[in-house]
Order: sequence, then structure tokens, then C-alpha cells
Amino acid sequence: STAAQNVAVLLFDNQTPPPAYSALTNAFQTLGYWTNVPANDTIITCFQVFAGDVIGIYGQRGTTNSYSTGSYASSIGGMPVTLERSGMQYSLTTTPMQDVWSEAGGSISQVQMFYDLTPDTTFTTVNVMVPLSQTVALNTSICAGDSVMAGGAYQTASGTYVDNLFTTMGCDSTVTTTLTVNALPTISLAGDSLCEQDGMVALNGTPAGGTYSGTGVSGGSFNAGTGAGTYTITYNYTDGNGCSNTTTAQMIVQDCASIGELALEGLQVYPNPMNDQISIVLPEAYTAARAQLMDANGKIVAIWNLQTGVNSFQIESMSTGLYLLEVSANAGTKTYKVIKK
Repeated sequence: STAAQNVAVLLFDNQTPPPAYSALTNAFQTLGYWTNVPANDTIITCFQVFAGDVIGIYGQRGTTNSYSTGSYASSIGGMPVTLERSGMQYSLTTTPMQDVWSEAGGSISQVQMFYDLTPDTTFTTVNVMVPLSQTVALNTSICAGDSVMAGGAYQTASGTYVDNLFTTMGCDSTVTTTLTVNALPTISLAGDSLCEQDGMVALNGTPAGGTYSGTGVSGGSFNAGTGAGTYTITYNYTDGNGCSNTTTAQMIVQDCASIGELALEGLQVYPNPMNDQISIVLPEAYTAARAQLMDANGKIVAIWNLQTGVNSFQIESMSTGLYLLEVSANAGTKTYKVIKK
């Protein structure tokens, strides 16, 4: 045949020849595979062979085989070689070598192989830079609510994400990212009810170390002398992971100088600030005494009748903040500013 050439060269694994038909093997490396080579061309190639290696050379013109009697004894560079019958049940024109077998007898396809064992000493030194594939492991962290590009998408949950990076030179790299999502810090800021006359009052954001902002704020304090009204204070805190959180609280300021205080000498109110209990000491000189407790908005939250001596009342269920205690008796009325902590 004068059809185009199709040639394959195999190196069998572990210096083991293919098994006798009908057993098959794919335990080989393909050293070369050429298809549709012009009929009169010689295929130039180079490969290294060691003593004991088993090499398979297979050829076909178009879809035709040209046979010769086998086995055939020959030599390469003075080293004896034996050519045996081997093949596969597919056309080499369209199918790479696979499912290879051998037979002890019968004809074998002819492949003319020319060899030259003399090295070519004419050469030019070329500096070649070979890009290498890389495997990179990264550890990164973000704060809850943030995102980072990993695994081909923006990620918001902790986990391991893999990116395969492809280049035009075929040197691919793998980047494995271990992502940790840190929770935002838990913070708090308590509001308060104050009098203008209280002046500078320390703010109590937790954890400590954050920053305060808002009308009347200076550093870590609020100036109640800013004037009567309701003020929103903002507290911002950043933790050791670089994650920040913000909360707000209200400071209610009243002008307590307008609270009238009449007589009632000897009347005592304690403790102040109060926690779970408040006590009112009424002297014997006063009768028909009554006390009422009002919150910062003027709403009456408790009314008590008073007896001579110590009168104690439980207030543990009341909210923290500023209250006004008004005590009335036959000798007049007296108003106290008290604070529930």
C-alpha cells in the first residue's frame, strides 16, 4: 500500500512481554504514536532502551497490514534482538495501542526501522525556563458578615476550599484555602437617667476598650450638663481578630433643680443609690404620711403609706434608672432624687 503511515512504539512495564492471545495487557508506556504520516516520509524519533527492555513497534498503512514471516532474529548495534508477532484487534489508523497480545507463530507486520547509535555532537546551549506546578495551602479568616473569594465563589462559612489555576503553558497549580469565620464580639452599653447637675458621668460599655460617640460624649464619659433631653450614645468595639460590633443606649437627662423641696425636717431616705430595697424614716412629729415613687417620665410606679419609724419597701422588680420619691405629711412635702442600680 502507498497510504499514509501509522506507527506506534511501546515500552512494556517491568520488562514483561505481552501475554499470548487471547490474554490482553495495557501494562505499557507509549513512547510515540504517529498517524497519517506521508507515505515517503521517515519518522524521526529518539528513545532510550536498556538491556532486558521489551519494546513494541507497530505499523499500518491506512487500514492495511504488510506481513512477513515471524519470529525474526536481528540485531541493533551488535546487540541481538528477536522480533515476535504482537498486535491488537483495532485499526492503528484511528485507535492508539490498547489490549495488546502476542503470538508465537504466524506472520508479523513489517516496519522498517533505521537506527543511528552515533550521538550528534553539534549542539547549541539553550537556557530553558520550565514553569513548575505548585500546591499552595493558605489559612485565612474573616469576620461574620464578610466574604472572601475561594473555591471559585465568595465564601461566608468556615471550611476548606480548593482552586485549580490553569496557565497557557499547562503548568497547573492548586490553592487550598482553609477559611475561618470569626463571630462578632458580644458587646453591651447600659443607658441611664440623669440630672443635669450630675455633670460628667462615666460610660460603661463592655468589653472595655471600645470607643464612644454621640452628643455630650467626651472620651469615655457623658456630660449630663449638655442639657435636658434624650441622647443616643454609640459604642463600638473591635476584638483581637479585628472584628467590630456596635451598640447604642439612651441617656435621659432632666433638670432636677426644678424639683421642689419643702420642710419635713428629720426625714431620712436610704440607701441611695438603692438596689433591692428602699427605707424611709419618718419622725414621730409627722402624721398622715405617704410616699409615691415616680420614674423619669413622671409615671407613678409605687405608692406607700408611712408609719412612724423605719418603713422599708422592696423594689427589686423595678428597672434601673433615675426615680423621684415624693414624701407628703402634715408638715409639707419633700422630693428626693433616687437612683435604682
